[in-house]
Amino acid sequence: MAEGKVKVKPGELIPWEVREKEYEKILGDKAILKQEWEKIEVIANRFIWAILTDF
Repeated sequence: MAEGKVKVKPGELIPWEVREKEYEKILGDKAILKQEWEKIEVIANRFIWAILTDF
């Protein structure tokens, strides 16, 4: 894998590893934040898929 590239799992838009780097300091439990971020990713993916398949 090339340097600087992150492998994205199927159905994932922005991996947690990329999103986490956008914050200087994360307060709280990182495991809970990652879990919630992944839930949001599923919802976003399903929404985009639903919109694309409606037309």
